[in-house]
Amino acid sequence: MELHGVRVRAEGGFDTPGWKSTGISYTVEVDTDAPEALIAALIATVDETPEIPRAPRQGAAVTRSAD
Repeated sequence: MELHGVRVRAEGGFDTPGWKSTGISYTVEVDTDAPEALIAALIATVDETPEIPRAPRQGAAVTRSAD
């Protein structure tokens, strides 16, 4: 599959009273001439395997770095 470009857009929100994330959602745009089924399979594989979407789903520690 030849890719000409990929764009990912993410957004999320917070429940202000509880200071809790309401979740993160994202969309993926793939610029390619490949069939839609192949594009969908690629996006599904990437969604299941890399650390970037997996880390927030598992929860993340937040710490302040020492200056």
